[in-house]
Amino acid sequence: MRPFPQAIARSLVAVRGPARIARVGLVASLVALSSLLACDGDDGPAAPGGDELPDAGAAEAAPAGDSGADASPDGAAGGGFGALGRVIGQTVLALSSDRMRIYGWGSNVFDVIRKAPSETQYDRPVSLDIDGMPAGPFRQVVSSGDKTCVVTEAGRGYCVGDTGANDSLGNGDSESHVAAVALAVGDIPAGVKIVAIDVSAFTSCVVGDDGEAYCWGDFRRVPVLDPEIATVTVPRRILRGQASGKIVDVSTAINRSCILADGRAYCWNLGQPEIVGQGELPPGTKLSKLRINDDFSCSPADDGEIYCWGTASGLRFGNGTTEFQSGSPYTKVSRANLPASVRFKDVAVGGIAGALCGLGTDGWAYCWGSGRDGSVGDGDLTDHDVLAPKAVVRGQVPDGVTFVGLACGTYHTSALGSDGVVYSWGLNEGAVLAVPTAANPAVASPVRMSPLADD
Repeated sequence: MRPFPQAIARSLVAVRGPARIARVGLVASLVALSSLLACDGDDGPAAPGGDELPDAGAAEAAPAGDSGADASPDGAAGGGFGALGRVIGQTVLALSSDRMRIYGWGSNVFDVIRKAPSETQYDRPVSLDIDGMPAGPFRQVVSSGDKTCVVTEAGRGYCVGDTGANDSLGNGDSESHVAAVALAVGDIPAGVKIVAIDVSAFTSCVVGDDGEAYCWGDFRRVPVLDPEIATVTVPRRILRGQASGKIVDVSTAINRSCILADGRAYCWNLGQPEIVGQGELPPGTKLSKLRINDDFSCSPADDGEIYCWGTASGLRFGNGTTEFQSGSPYTKVSRANLPASVRFKDVAVGGIAGALCGLGTDGWAYCWGSGRDGSVGDGDLTDHDVLAPKAVVRGQVPDGVTFVGLACGTYHTSALGSDGVVYSWGLNEGAVLAVPTAANPAVASPVRMSPLADD
């Protein structure tokens, strides 16, 4: 069995499996979109190009039927996965450690690139080879469930998939494409490189190294002076509204989008970007990354805290209460259960239910929210609530291995280990944990993913 590269991502597609290549076609689903996880690992603008991970080394015994050697991903750089992408419904995407390949697992894996699957679900990673896609390395891969886009290390953007109503792949038309198409230049100045990208059902945006954001899609949700009728089909420089300073990140959801500039979040739906209320954000504190969904968002900050805002049950805010909160001011996530020396450096925000998780400076995950089906990873499968971040139990994660990236789904979480292996916990619906569902319908502690299928 081949070793396995380290990155996952979102046309003709070749599915690498035992002695066959299957061509597949995609059907968009807004149901999957509603479960969108707007979080990723360290593959966004805060870490351009990604950090080089250690080679996947020896680990504790893999799940029954797997060998320790087989569970190590393969790839030119020889060391597993390099970046987690998004969870879309019951599909997870990732990039190989050398960032040259895109992988996926779970159910409807090939829907995200508009190809028909040879199987309905994959309990181990499969390679997604997209026609028209340039050779890597890739900086980032994102998907909305109907379209999938990448940014290359050279700073170019490419998209593939279904556009739907009032949408575009940003290539100058509003058509669906089964082979990857390059983003049109639009308003992006010559020589400017793309450093970040995000996509949703109606709005897609990139950030350039010139500190500006460029968006396309439904004209009502793209804040530009003279939008095209119905659909903006090329990247257009957005009106900043209240935002000042260099834009360093962008995140989009169905009903709203946000940019990060000068350490503050500015969000919009049908208008221009407006600053999020101060709330508990101390003066001078700056946010570092955006993690949003339709009604609720979070961001780590340079003071080592996580701040969340939006409208949701207090359970989502991780501040020790279940009281419903409405409005935009920032609320600080509790650190009551963390070791005194540990601060937060990232956060993963899932769908409308389930858990949220913070990544500590000790390289471990601390989760809160609904503990249903083991989604907080605390060893408890019962339906219970965790009101403040709580350390995930070690499970099958070998001693000495830490986490470098997190991605949350509706009722599960995946974590990228420093050994290049992905470990997951929670509800294994659609094999989203990358282990067989019959033996693992739900798990309350991290399990090691299955090895890559044979070529």
